Amino acid sequence: MAYIFLHNPKESDVSKIARTLAHKKTVQDDWSTGSRKTIPVGSLAIMFRTNTEPRRIIGYGVTIGPVKVNRPHWNEERGRTSNMVDIKFERLVDAETKHRSWF
Repeated sequence: MAYIFLHNPKESDVSKIARTLAHKKTVQDDWSTGSRKTIPVGSLAIMFRTNTEPRRIIGYGVTIGPVKVNRPHWNEERGRTSNMVDIKFERLVDAETKHRSWF
């Protein structure tokens, strides 16, 4: 099964993950699942850049754990909780600096 995870560059920065992946095979990080509370372990995780051009797929990986429900929100100023899942990223590009597709 495949799931789309959203990245809004106005709210978070994935360039550190992209730079690390340029030198390593994989990087593990957690990501918000929105309202979804279940995602099977081993699911394809597709990262999609939103809100800012160029809007497109910027990476992929695989989920490596169950969804963690009601975790502190990644943006503490919002004062709410979120659902998170661990993803092992295998490929991620910084859309600001690399515009050609690698799929």
